[in-house]
Amino acid sequence: MLFLSSMETAAIKAQTSSSAAAPRNQPPGPMGEVSWERMIRAVEKVRERLRRAAAALEKANICYAVAGGNAVAAWVSRVDEAAVRNTEDVDILLRRSDLPAAKTALAKAGFVYRHAKGLDIFLDGPTAKARDSLLSFCGGEGQAWFSGGLAGCN
Repeated sequence: MLFLSSMETAAIKAQTSSSAAAPRNQPPGPMGEVSWERMIRAVEKVRERLRRAAAALEKANICYAVAGGNAVAAWVSRVDEAAVRNTEDVDILLRRSDLPAAKTALAKAGFVYRHAKGLDIFLDGPTAKARDSLLSFCGGEGQAWFSGGLAGCN
């Protein structure tokens, strides 16, 4: 996942709004006009969703693990920052026994629980679409599955 600081975001905005940009009377390039602001905001929304979810689960002392693209991005960033890629969703692993407490904690952070097609989904607000959600997966019911210093575990 690409995490941009406010300085980096400002620099990109400055570059895209400079006088070097193509005049308005010329047609866009072969890929059309690029909206840097929308691209940056899409990445930031996923990052904010992950941070809010993690903070809510930690505040409630709920053991969890980040999985999927965010977990890969976190690992890859330690090895080769240039190889990090964006992801469109947030995947969280929970103990099944912690799901009721997670529902309460995440609701306080603005997430709306839904169970659909066998998945436990936390939508990012009442009008959010499925792609704007947290997917929770309940894994290995045993304590050993959550050993190894995962977030929120004591």
